[in-house]
Amino acid sequence: MTNQIKDISNNLEIIENKISEFKNQINEYNSNISDIQGIEVKLKKSQIEMLFDKIELLEKRNQELLLKENVDLTNIINEKRVFLFDKEKEFSNLQPVLNYEEFRIKIENKELTYKEKLNDCKIINDEYIKIKDKIGNDFHIEAELRNKSEDIFDEIKKTRKEIKVLENEKEKNIQELKHYSKWIVEVESLRCEGESLGCEGENLRCEGDKYVKEEYIKEENGKEENENISNTNSSVTKNGKNTIEIFNFDLKNISEIELSDLIKETSKKIKNIENKITTRNLDIKLLEEFEVKQAEFEKIKSEFTYFKEKMENIKNELNEIKNLRTEEFMNGLNEITKNLKEIYRIITFGGNAELELVDYLNPFTEGIILSIMPPKKSWKNIVNLSGGEKTLASLALIFALHCYKPSPFYIMDEIDAALDYRNVSVIANFIVEKTKNTQFLVISLRNDMFELANVFLGVYKNNNCSKSIVVNVKSLRC
Repeated sequence: MTNQIKDISNNLEIIENKISEFKNQINEYNSNISDIQGIEVKLKKSQIEMLFDKIELLEKRNQELLLKENVDLTNIINEKRVFLFDKEKEFSNLQPVLNYEEFRIKIENKELTYKEKLNDCKIINDEYIKIKDKIGNDFHIEAELRNKSEDIFDEIKKTRKEIKVLENEKEKNIQELKHYSKWIVEVESLRCEGESLGCEGENLRCEGDKYVKEEYIKEENGKEENENISNTNSSVTKNGKNTIEIFNFDLKNISEIELSDLIKETSKKIKNIENKITTRNLDIKLLEEFEVKQAEFEKIKSEFTYFKEKMENIKNELNEIKNLRTEEFMNGLNEITKNLKEIYRIITFGGNAELELVDYLNPFTEGIILSIMPPKKSWKNIVNLSGGEKTLASLALIFALHCYKPSPFYIMDEIDAALDYRNVSVIANFIVEKTKNTQFLVISLRNDMFELANVFLGVYKNNNCSKSIVVNVKSLRC
Protein backbone atom coordinates (compact mmCIF):
# COMPACT_ATOMS: atom_id res chain seq x y z
CA MET A 1 0.00 0.00 0.00
CA THR A 2 2.91 2.30 0.73
CA ASN A 3 4.10 1.63 -2.80
CA GLN A 4 0.75 2.80 -4.16
CA ILE A 5 0.97 5.98 -2.09
CA LYS A 6 4.45 6.61 -3.41
CA ASP A 7 3.25 5.96 -6.95
CA ILE A 8 0.41 8.44 -6.49
CA SER A 9 2.74 11.10 -5.11
CA ASN A 10 5.17 10.45 -7.93
CA ASN A 11 2.34 10.73 -10.44
CA LEU A 12 1.35 14.07 -8.93
CA GLU A 13 4.89 15.35 -9.21
CA ILE A 14 5.07 14.10 -12.78
CA ILE A 15 1.76 15.78 -13.58
CA GLU A 16 2.97 19.06 -12.08
CA ASN A 17 6.16 18.83 -14.09
CA LYS A 18 4.14 18.12 -17.21
CA ILE A 19 1.97 21.12 -16.49
CA SER A 20 5.02 23.32 -16.28
CA GLU A 21 6.35 21.76 -19.46
CA PHE A 22 3.01 22.28 -21.18
CA LYS A 23 3.04 25.94 -20.10
CA ASN A 24 6.54 26.35 -21.51
CA GLN A 25 5.42 24.70 -24.72
CA ILE A 26 2.41 27.00 -24.88
CA ASN A 27 4.66 29.99 -24.55
CA GLU A 28 6.85 28.61 -27.31
CA TYR A 29 3.80 27.92 -29.46
CA ASN A 30 2.50 31.45 -28.88
CA SER A 31 5.83 32.91 -29.94
CA ASN A 32 5.88 30.79 -33.11
CA ILE A 33 2.20 31.13 -34.13
CA SER A 34 2.93 34.01 -36.47
CA ASP A 35 5.44 31.85 -38.42
CA ILE A 36 3.08 28.89 -38.91
CA GLN A 37 0.71 28.87 -41.89
CA GLY A 38 -2.02 26.66 -43.35
CA ILE A 39 -2.65 23.32 -41.82
CA GLU A 40 0.25 23.62 -39.40
CA VAL A 41 -1.28 26.75 -37.86
CA LYS A 42 -4.65 25.06 -37.44
CA LEU A 43 -3.04 21.91 -36.11
CA LYS A 44 -0.91 23.80 -33.59
CA LYS A 45 -3.88 25.84 -32.47
CA SER A 46 -5.91 22.70 -31.96
CA GLN A 47 -3.02 21.16 -30.08
CA ILE A 48 -2.70 24.30 -27.96
CA GLU A 49 -6.38 24.21 -27.19
CA MET A 50 -6.11 20.53 -26.34
CA LEU A 51 -3.16 21.29 -24.10
CA PHE A 52 -5.11 24.03 -22.32
CA ASP A 53 -7.99 21.63 -21.86
CA LYS A 54 -5.62 18.99 -20.62
CA ILE A 55 -4.10 21.43 -18.16
CA GLU A 56 -7.50 22.33 -16.80
CA LEU A 57 -8.58 18.68 -16.64
CA LEU A 58 -5.33 17.70 -14.99
CA GLU A 59 -5.69 20.43 -12.39
CA LYS A 60 -9.26 19.36 -11.70
CA ARG A 61 -8.30 15.72 -11.57
CA ASN A 62 -5.37 16.49 -9.28
CA GLN A 63 -7.71 18.21 -6.88
CA GLU A 64 -10.26 15.41 -7.13
CA LEU A 65 -7.62 12.75 -6.70
CA LEU A 66 -6.08 14.48 -3.71
CA LEU A 67 -9.44 14.84 -2.01
CA LYS A 68 -10.56 11.36 -2.92
CA GLU A 69 -7.27 9.67 -2.07
CA ASN A 70 -7.12 11.36 1.32
CA VAL A 71 -10.63 10.14 2.14
CA ASP A 72 -10.42 6.62 0.70
CA LEU A 73 -6.78 5.94 1.40
CA THR A 74 -7.26 4.45 4.84
CA ASN A 75 -10.11 2.22 3.63
CA ILE A 76 -8.09 1.03 0.67
CA ILE A 77 -5.10 0.31 2.93
CA ASN A 78 -7.23 -1.82 5.23
CA GLU A 79 -8.83 -3.62 2.30
CA LYS A 80 -5.46 -4.28 0.72
CA ARG A 81 -4.06 -5.59 3.99
CA VAL A 82 -6.96 -8.03 4.30
CA PHE A 83 -6.63 -8.94 0.64
CA LEU A 84 -2.87 -9.50 1.00
CA PHE A 85 -3.44 -11.62 4.10
CA ASP A 86 -5.98 -13.78 2.21
CA LYS A 87 -3.72 -14.05 -0.81
CA GLU A 88 -0.80 -15.12 1.40
CA LYS A 89 -2.96 -17.93 2.79
CA GLU A 90 -4.07 -18.92 -0.71
CA PHE A 91 -0.51 -18.72 -1.97
CA SER A 92 0.74 -21.00 0.81
CA ASN A 93 -1.90 -23.59 -0.16
CA LEU A 94 -1.44 -23.31 -3.90
CA GLN A 95 0.71 -25.80 -5.75
CA PRO A 96 3.17 -24.62 -8.39
CA VAL A 97 1.38 -23.60 -11.57
CA LEU A 98 2.34 -25.33 -14.79
CA ASN A 99 3.95 -23.39 -17.55
CA TYR A 100 1.52 -22.39 -20.29
CA GLU A 101 3.57 -23.95 -23.09
CA GLU A 102 3.96 -27.22 -21.21
CA PHE A 103 0.25 -27.28 -20.47
CA ARG A 104 -0.59 -26.56 -24.12
CA ILE A 105 1.74 -29.33 -25.33
CA LYS A 106 0.23 -31.68 -22.78
CA ILE A 107 -3.29 -30.89 -23.95
CA GLU A 108 -2.29 -31.37 -27.61
CA ASN A 109 -0.74 -34.74 -26.78
CA LYS A 110 -3.88 -35.73 -24.89
CA GLU A 111 -6.02 -34.68 -27.84
CA LEU A 112 -3.88 -36.76 -30.22
CA THR A 113 -4.08 -39.70 -27.83
CA TYR A 114 -7.81 -39.20 -27.57
CA LYS A 115 -8.19 -39.23 -31.38
CA GLU A 116 -6.04 -42.34 -31.69
CA LYS A 117 -8.01 -44.10 -28.98
CA LEU A 118 -11.24 -43.03 -30.64
CA ASN A 119 -10.09 -44.53 -33.96
CA ASP A 120 -9.07 -47.71 -32.16
CA CYS A 121 -12.51 -47.82 -30.55
CA LYS A 122 -14.17 -47.51 -33.95
CA ILE A 123 -12.01 -50.30 -35.42
CA ILE A 124 -12.66 -52.54 -32.45
CA ASN A 125 -16.36 -51.75 -32.57
CA ASP A 126 -16.48 -52.81 -36.24
CA GLU A 127 -14.58 -55.99 -35.45
CA TYR A 128 -16.88 -56.56 -32.49
CA ILE A 129 -19.95 -56.29 -34.75
CA LYS A 130 -18.45 -58.75 -37.27
CA ILE A 131 -17.52 -61.20 -34.54
CA LYS A 132 -20.93 -60.79 -32.96
CA ASP A 133 -22.63 -61.65 -36.26
CA LYS A 134 -20.32 -64.61 -36.76
CA ILE A 135 -20.98 -65.77 -33.21
CA GLY A 136 -24.71 -65.46 -33.82
CA ASN A 137 -24.42 -67.76 -36.83
CA ASP A 138 -22.23 -70.14 -34.87
CA PHE A 139 -24.73 -70.14 -32.03
CA HIS A 140 -27.42 -71.10 -34.52
CA ILE A 141 -25.27 -73.94 -35.89
CA GLU A 142 -24.35 -74.97 -32.37
CA ALA A 143 -28.02 -75.10 -31.39
CA GLU A 144 -28.80 -77.28 -34.39
CA LEU A 145 -25.89 -79.59 -33.59
CA ARG A 146 -26.95 -79.76 -29.98
CA ASN A 147 -30.47 -80.71 -30.98
CA LYS A 148 -29.12 -83.38 -33.35
CA SER A 149 -26.72 -84.68 -30.71
CA GLU A 150 -29.53 -84.84 -28.17
CA ASP A 151 -31.60 -86.83 -30.66
CA ILE A 152 -28.65 -89.15 -31.24
CA PHE A 153 -28.10 -89.61 -27.51
CA ASP A 154 -31.80 -90.36 -27.07
CA GLU A 155 -31.61 -92.96 -29.82
CA ILE A 156 -28.50 -94.44 -28.21
CA LYS A 157 -30.31 -94.68 -24.88
CA LYS A 158 -33.29 -96.32 -26.54
CA THR A 159 -30.97 -98.72 -28.37
CA ARG A 160 -29.20 -99.64 -25.14
CA LYS A 161 -32.55 -100.35 -23.48
CA GLU A 162 -33.62 -102.47 -26.44
CA ILE A 163 -30.30 -104.32 -26.33
CA LYS A 164 -30.86 -105.14 -22.68
CA VAL A 165 -34.37 -106.40 -23.44
CA LEU A 166 -33.04 -108.51 -26.31
CA GLU A 167 -30.26 -109.90 -24.14
CA ASN A 168 -32.81 -110.91 -21.53
CA GLU A 169 -34.99 -112.52 -24.18
CA LYS A 170 -31.91 -114.18 -25.65
CA GLU A 171 -31.14 -115.77 -22.30
CA LYS A 172 -34.71 -116.97 -22.05
CA ASN A 173 -34.56 -118.42 -25.57
CA ILE A 174 -31.27 -120.16 -24.81
CA GLN A 175 -32.77 -121.74 -21.74
CA GLU A 176 -35.82 -122.81 -23.72
CA LEU A 177 -33.64 -124.21 -26.52
CA LYS A 178 -31.62 -126.17 -24.00
CA HIS A 179 -34.86 -127.52 -22.61
CA TYR A 180 -36.07 -128.33 -26.13
CA SER A 181 -32.82 -130.03 -27.05
CA LYS A 182 -33.07 -132.30 -24.03
CA TRP A 183 -36.63 -133.02 -24.86
CA ILE A 184 -35.74 -133.81 -28.50
CA VAL A 185 -33.10 -136.26 -27.32
CA GLU A 186 -35.73 -137.99 -25.30
CA VAL A 187 -38.06 -138.00 -28.32
CA GLU A 188 -35.32 -139.55 -30.46
CA SER A 189 -34.78 -142.23 -27.89
CA LEU A 190 -38.49 -142.88 -27.82
CA ARG A 191 -38.48 -143.00 -31.63
CA CYS A 192 -35.77 -145.66 -31.58
CA GLU A 193 -37.69 -147.61 -29.03
CA GLY A 194 -40.81 -147.22 -31.21
CA GLU A 195 -39.08 -148.72 -34.21
CA SER A 196 -37.96 -151.70 -32.16
CA LEU A 197 -41.27 -152.13 -30.56
CA GLY A 198 -43.20 -151.99 -33.82
CA CYS A 199 -46.66 -150.68 -33.62
CA GLU A 200 -46.25 -149.44 -30.11
CA GLY A 201 -43.15 -147.55 -31.20
CA GLU A 202 -44.97 -146.20 -34.24
CA ASN A 203 -47.71 -144.85 -32.04
CA LEU A 204 -45.23 -143.41 -29.65
CA ARG A 205 -43.36 -141.73 -32.57
CA CYS A 206 -46.57 -140.17 -33.82
CA GLU A 207 -47.32 -138.87 -30.36
CA GLY A 208 -43.74 -137.63 -30.05
CA ASP A 209 -43.93 -135.86 -33.43
CA LYS A 210 -47.17 -134.29 -32.45
CA TYR A 211 -45.73 -133.16 -29.16
CA VAL A 212 -42.63 -131.76 -30.85
CA LYS A 213 -44.70 -129.84 -33.39
CA GLU A 214 -46.75 -128.30 -30.59
CA GLU A 215 -43.61 -127.25 -28.82
CA TYR A 216 -42.17 -125.94 -32.10
CA ILE A 217 -45.31 -123.85 -32.70
CA LYS A 218 -44.87 -122.37 -29.23
CA GLU A 219 -41.29 -121.56 -30.06
CA GLU A 220 -42.33 -119.91 -33.36
CA ASN A 221 -44.89 -117.81 -31.54
CA GLY A 222 -42.17 -116.67 -29.12
CA LYS A 223 -39.91 -115.66 -32.03
CA GLU A 224 -42.70 -113.72 -33.74
CA GLU A 225 -42.94 -111.63 -30.59
CA ASN A 226 -39.21 -110.95 -30.85
CA GLU A 227 -39.70 -109.52 -34.38
CA ASN A 228 -41.39 -106.39 -32.90
CA ILE A 229 -38.08 -105.24 -31.39
CA SER A 230 -36.48 -102.75 -33.83
CA ASN A 231 -32.88 -102.28 -32.61
CA THR A 232 -30.07 -104.62 -31.60
CA ASN A 233 -26.24 -104.73 -31.58
CA SER A 234 -23.60 -106.97 -33.07
CA SER A 235 -23.31 -109.15 -30.00
CA VAL A 236 -27.00 -110.06 -30.25
CA THR A 237 -26.53 -110.89 -33.95
CA LYS A 238 -23.61 -113.22 -33.24
CA ASN A 239 -25.37 -114.94 -30.38
CA GLY A 240 -28.52 -115.21 -32.52
CA LYS A 241 -26.53 -116.93 -35.29
CA ASN A 242 -25.05 -119.36 -32.81
CA THR A 243 -28.50 -120.08 -31.44
CA ILE A 244 -29.87 -120.64 -34.96
CA GLU A 245 -27.02 -123.05 -35.70
CA ILE A 246 -27.77 -124.99 -32.53
CA PHE A 247 -31.45 -125.03 -33.32
CA ASN A 248 -30.70 -126.05 -36.91
CA PHE A 249 -28.51 -128.85 -35.74
CA ASP A 250 -30.89 -130.13 -33.12
CA LEU A 251 -34.06 -129.87 -35.18
CA LYS A 252 -32.71 -131.11 -38.49
CA ASN A 253 -34.31 -134.49 -38.17
CA ILE A 254 -37.68 -132.93 -37.30
CA SER A 255 -38.55 -130.83 -40.39
CA GLU A 256 -36.03 -129.49 -42.94
CA ILE A 257 -38.59 -127.34 -44.80
CA GLU A 258 -39.64 -125.53 -41.66
CA LEU A 259 -36.04 -125.06 -40.59
CA SER A 260 -35.12 -123.54 -43.99
CA ASP A 261 -37.98 -121.08 -43.66
CA LEU A 262 -36.82 -120.23 -40.19
CA ILE A 263 -33.28 -119.59 -41.45
CA LYS A 264 -34.56 -117.25 -44.17
CA GLU A 265 -36.61 -115.24 -41.72
CA THR A 266 -33.69 -115.04 -39.32
CA SER A 267 -31.33 -113.82 -42.08
CA LYS A 268 -33.82 -111.12 -42.99
CA LYS A 269 -33.94 -109.98 -39.39
CA ILE A 270 -30.15 -109.91 -39.24
CA LYS A 271 -29.97 -107.76 -42.40
CA ASN A 272 -32.54 -105.33 -41.00
CA ILE A 273 -30.57 -105.01 -37.79
CA GLU A 274 -27.30 -104.47 -39.72
CA ASN A 275 -28.96 -101.76 -41.86
CA LYS A 276 -30.14 -99.96 -38.73
CA ILE A 277 -26.66 -100.16 -37.24
CA THR A 278 -25.08 -98.67 -40.42
CA THR A 279 -27.60 -95.81 -40.49
CA ARG A 280 -26.75 -95.02 -36.87
CA ASN A 281 -23.07 -94.92 -37.77
CA LEU A 282 -23.93 -92.16 -40.26
CA ASP A 283 -25.68 -90.18 -37.50
CA ILE A 284 -22.59 -90.47 -35.31
CA LYS A 285 -20.71 -88.35 -37.89
CA LEU A 286 -22.77 -85.40 -36.67
CA LEU A 287 -20.93 -85.67 -33.36
CA GLU A 288 -17.61 -85.20 -35.14
CA GLU A 289 -19.00 -82.16 -36.98
CA PHE A 290 -20.30 -80.83 -33.68
CA GLU A 291 -16.83 -81.14 -32.11
CA VAL A 292 -15.27 -79.23 -35.04
CA LYS A 293 -17.85 -76.44 -34.78
CA GLN A 294 -17.43 -76.30 -31.03
CA ALA A 295 -13.65 -75.89 -31.40
CA GLU A 296 -14.21 -73.10 -33.93
CA PHE A 297 -16.70 -71.48 -31.58
CA GLU A 298 -14.20 -71.57 -28.70
CA LYS A 299 -11.58 -69.92 -30.92
CA ILE A 300 -13.97 -67.14 -31.94
CA LYS A 301 -15.05 -66.75 -28.33
CA SER A 302 -11.44 -66.30 -27.21
CA GLU A 303 -10.90 -63.66 -29.93
CA PHE A 304 -14.08 -61.93 -28.82
CA THR A 305 -12.95 -61.82 -25.19
CA TYR A 306 -9.53 -60.47 -26.28
CA PHE A 307 -11.04 -57.61 -28.30
CA LYS A 308 -13.58 -56.96 -25.58
CA GLU A 309 -10.82 -56.59 -22.99
CA LYS A 310 -8.89 -54.34 -25.38
CA MET A 311 -11.98 -52.18 -25.88
CA GLU A 312 -12.48 -51.97 -22.11
CA ASN A 313 -8.87 -50.83 -21.67
CA ILE A 314 -9.32 -48.15 -24.34
CA LYS A 315 -12.56 -47.05 -22.66
CA ASN A 316 -10.74 -46.75 -19.34
CA GLU A 317 -7.98 -44.65 -20.94
CA LEU A 318 -10.62 -42.49 -22.62
CA ASN A 319 -12.37 -42.00 -19.28
CA GLU A 320 -9.05 -41.02 -17.70
CA ILE A 321 -8.51 -38.41 -20.43
CA LYS A 322 -12.05 -37.09 -19.93
CA ASN A 323 -11.52 -36.92 -16.16
CA LEU A 324 -8.23 -35.08 -16.67
CA ARG A 325 -9.94 -32.65 -19.06
CA THR A 326 -12.73 -32.03 -16.53
CA GLU A 327 -10.22 -31.57 -13.71
CA GLU A 328 -8.15 -29.06 -15.69
CA PHE A 329 -11.30 -27.21 -16.75
CA MET A 330 -12.62 -26.98 -13.18
CA ASN A 331 -9.26 -25.79 -11.86
CA GLY A 332 -9.14 -23.10 -14.55
CA LEU A 333 -12.75 -22.09 -13.88
CA ASN A 334 -12.11 -21.76 -10.14
CA GLU A 335 -9.01 -19.65 -10.78
CA ILE A 336 -10.86 -17.41 -13.24
CA THR A 337 -13.76 -17.03 -10.78
CA LYS A 338 -11.39 -15.90 -8.02
CA ASN A 339 -9.76 -13.35 -10.34
CA LEU A 340 -13.18 -12.18 -11.54
CA LYS A 341 -14.42 -11.54 -8.01
CA GLU A 342 -11.33 -9.55 -7.07
CA ILE A 343 -11.18 -7.48 -10.29
CA TYR A 344 -14.91 -6.70 -10.31
CA ARG A 345 -14.72 -5.65 -6.65
CA ILE A 346 -11.83 -3.30 -7.46
CA ILE A 347 -13.33 -1.62 -10.54
CA THR A 348 -16.80 -1.25 -8.96
CA PHE A 349 -15.63 -0.44 -5.39
CA GLY A 350 -17.51 -3.23 -3.63
CA GLY A 351 -19.37 -5.35 -6.20
CA ASN A 352 -19.26 -9.12 -6.59
CA ALA A 353 -19.32 -11.57 -9.51
CA GLU A 354 -19.65 -15.33 -9.88
CA LEU A 355 -19.19 -17.91 -12.66
CA GLU A 356 -21.53 -20.90 -12.30
CA LEU A 357 -21.97 -24.07 -14.32
CA VAL A 358 -25.43 -24.83 -15.67
CA ASP A 359 -24.84 -28.58 -15.36
CA TYR A 360 -22.23 -29.60 -12.78
CA LEU A 361 -22.41 -33.28 -13.82
CA ASN A 362 -21.45 -32.48 -17.43
CA PRO A 363 -19.82 -29.03 -17.58
CA PHE A 364 -19.17 -29.15 -21.35
CA THR A 365 -22.79 -29.34 -22.56
CA GLU A 366 -24.88 -26.51 -21.11
CA GLY A 367 -22.30 -23.73 -20.63
CA ILE A 368 -21.60 -21.16 -17.90
CA ILE A 369 -23.73 -18.44 -16.26
CA LEU A 370 -22.18 -15.09 -15.31
CA SER A 371 -24.00 -13.66 -12.28
CA ILE A 372 -23.28 -10.10 -11.14
CA MET A 373 -24.04 -8.24 -7.92
CA PRO A 374 -23.40 -4.51 -8.49
CA PRO A 375 -22.62 -2.39 -5.41
CA LYS A 376 -25.65 -2.00 -3.11
CA LYS A 377 -27.77 -4.24 -5.38
CA SER A 378 -28.90 -7.86 -5.50
CA TRP A 379 -27.60 -10.70 -7.64
CA LYS A 380 -28.62 -10.51 -11.29
CA ASN A 381 -27.94 -12.29 -14.52
CA ILE A 382 -25.75 -10.29 -16.90
CA VAL A 383 -28.68 -10.11 -19.36
CA ASN A 384 -30.70 -8.06 -16.84
CA LEU A 385 -28.01 -5.42 -16.25
CA SER A 386 -27.78 -1.92 -17.69
CA GLY A 387 -25.34 -0.97 -20.44
CA GLY A 388 -22.66 0.37 -18.12
CA GLU A 389 -22.99 -2.57 -15.73
CA LYS A 390 -22.71 -5.02 -18.62
CA THR A 391 -19.55 -3.23 -19.80
CA LEU A 392 -17.90 -3.42 -16.39
CA ALA A 393 -18.86 -7.09 -15.97
CA SER A 394 -17.54 -7.99 -19.42
CA LEU A 395 -14.28 -6.13 -18.89
CA ALA A 396 -13.84 -7.78 -15.48
CA LEU A 397 -14.25 -11.18 -17.14
CA ILE A 398 -11.70 -10.25 -19.84
CA PHE A 399 -9.18 -9.09 -17.24
CA ALA A 400 -9.79 -12.28 -15.20
CA LEU A 401 -9.08 -14.40 -18.27
CA HIS A 402 -5.97 -12.29 -18.88
CA CYS A 403 -4.72 -13.02 -15.36
CA TYR A 404 -5.24 -16.75 -15.89
CA LYS A 405 -3.91 -16.96 -19.45
CA PRO A 406 -2.23 -13.75 -20.68
CA SER A 407 -2.47 -12.67 -24.30
CA PRO A 408 0.20 -10.56 -26.06
CA PHE A 409 -2.25 -7.83 -27.15
CA TYR A 410 -5.92 -6.81 -27.00
CA ILE A 411 -8.01 -4.70 -29.38
CA MET A 412 -10.96 -2.86 -27.77
CA ASP A 413 -13.45 -0.76 -29.74
CA GLU A 414 -15.15 2.01 -27.71
CA ILE A 415 -15.45 -0.01 -24.53
CA ASP A 416 -16.14 3.23 -22.67
CA ALA A 417 -19.17 4.32 -24.70
CA ALA A 418 -21.69 3.35 -22.00
CA LEU A 419 -19.56 4.44 -19.02
CA ASP A 420 -19.52 7.70 -17.11
CA TYR A 421 -16.33 9.71 -16.65
CA ARG A 422 -15.60 8.09 -13.26
CA ASN A 423 -15.77 4.52 -14.56
CA VAL A 424 -13.87 5.52 -17.71
CA SER A 425 -11.03 6.78 -15.54
CA VAL A 426 -11.10 3.61 -13.41
CA ILE A 427 -10.94 1.34 -16.47
CA ALA A 428 -8.22 3.44 -18.08
CA ASN A 429 -6.02 3.30 -14.98
CA PHE A 430 -6.65 -0.44 -14.66
CA ILE A 431 -5.56 -0.96 -18.28
CA VAL A 432 -2.41 1.08 -17.63
CA GLU A 433 -1.56 -1.28 -14.78
CA LYS A 434 -2.07 -4.32 -17.03
CA THR A 435 0.01 -2.97 -19.96
CA LYS A 436 3.30 -3.90 -18.33
CA ASN A 437 3.54 -7.16 -20.25
CA THR A 438 0.62 -6.71 -22.66
CA GLN A 439 -0.32 -4.21 -25.37
CA PHE A 440 -3.84 -2.74 -25.38
CA LEU A 441 -5.10 -1.11 -28.60
CA VAL A 442 -8.11 0.94 -27.50
CA ILE A 443 -10.37 2.91 -29.84
CA SER A 444 -11.96 5.68 -27.81
CA LEU A 445 -13.49 9.14 -28.05
CA ARG A 446 -13.22 9.83 -24.31
CA ASN A 447 -10.32 11.99 -23.22
CA ASP A 448 -10.19 10.23 -19.84
CA MET A 449 -9.25 7.09 -21.75
CA PHE A 450 -6.83 8.22 -24.48
CA GLU A 451 -4.99 10.75 -22.31
CA LEU A 452 -3.35 7.86 -20.42
CA ALA A 453 -2.06 6.20 -23.59
CA ASN A 454 1.65 5.93 -24.31
CA VAL A 455 1.12 6.47 -28.04
CA PHE A 456 -1.73 8.55 -29.44
CA LEU A 457 -2.97 7.95 -33.01
CA GLY A 458 -5.41 10.68 -34.06
CA VAL A 459 -7.58 10.62 -37.19
CA TYR A 460 -8.99 13.91 -38.51
CA LYS A 461 -10.56 15.35 -41.63
CA ASN A 462 -8.84 17.98 -43.78
CA ASN A 463 -10.05 19.11 -47.22
CA ASN A 464 -12.51 16.22 -47.37
CA CYS A 465 -9.68 13.78 -46.76
CA SER A 466 -8.94 11.65 -43.74
CA LYS A 467 -5.52 12.13 -42.25
CA SER A 468 -3.82 10.78 -39.18
CA ILE A 469 -1.23 11.96 -36.75
CA VAL A 470 0.83 9.94 -34.30
CA VAL A 471 1.92 11.51 -31.03
CA ASN A 472 4.32 9.65 -28.76
CA VAL A 473 2.93 10.81 -25.46
CA LYS A 474 5.42 8.75 -23.52
CA SER A 475 8.36 10.68 -25.02
CA LEU A 476 6.62 13.97 -24.33
CA ARG A 477 6.15 13.00 -20.71
CA CYS A 478 9.83 12.25 -20.42
